[in-house]
Parts: sequence; structure tokens; C-alpha cells
Amino acid sequence: MNSCTRLIILLCTILLLGNCRVAKSNRPSLATLQTTTTEPVCLSELLQSPRNYQGQSIETTGQLFIGSEDCSLHSFNAIPINDSIFQYFNFNGLGLELHPGLHLTQDSLQHLNQKWVTVRGIVDTMDGEKISGLPEKVLLKNVFYFQPIINK
Repeated sequence: MNSCTRLIILLCTILLLGNCRVAKSNRPSLATLQTTTTEPVCLSELLQSPRNYQGQSIETTGQLFIGSEDCSLHSFNAIPINDSIFQYFNFNGLGLELHPGLHLTQDSLQHLNQKWVTVRGIVDTMDGEKISGLPEKVLLKNVFYFQPIINK
């Protein structure tokens, strides 16, 4: 192998390795998200009309449920019946994807299972994943704010 061929191989290797290191995540930084303006949204409203909030940064409150593989927020819906109000659990919840910059895991949140929390993140209606007859799946991605509610 002559020196010109070696130089070309060396330059190609450097360029390929350089491209691997330059690749960036699509995830915005925690600092960027924390300066984003968020819109307060009622969880029941979000779950009824998720496409109205697609891609928006929102804040919502609900009851946290932690499963073996995921966590989600749920709400209670109220129906007025005569002189009283009947409340029922909304099984269609808001899936949560925590930003890694929060350093929270499902294990570290276990003590908050079935407690009320306020979260902020970006709404993703997961287009194309709706199965006929089932509710649309909604995810709050890059959750950058996570606050338990003490007196609820």
C-alpha cells in the first residue's frame, strides 16, 4: 500500500468516526424545555380532544399510576345525576415519558403511585397508532416538570 492510499483510508476513517460523534439526539435539552411557555390544560379535556394539543407544551394534573413498564396520569370524570354528582375513573390515561435530565425513574416514583401530580411536557398523539374502536393513545413526551400535590 502506498502512502497516498494510506492517507485516503485514514481521512475516510476520521470522517466516518467524526460523523458518529456529531449525531445529536432529537430530544431538546432540559434547560430549553424549562424556558418553554406551557399552557394549563384540564386532563379530561386533553384526553377528549388530544389532536387539539398535538406538539404543544402543556401543564396538566392527574392521578399518577405506575405500572411495570410505564407510568400514566388518569382523571376522574363527573356526571351530574339529579341532585348529586357521579364520579368515575377514566381508564384512558395520558402516558408519560420522563426527560432523562430529571433523573427520575419508575422506581424512584413508586412512593407517588396513585397520588396526584402536576406535570409539564410535549403532547404527542402518536399518529397512526389508533386501533379501530379503541381510544386514541396520547403521550406526554419529554416531561420536564414533575410536582406532587400535597393536599389532594
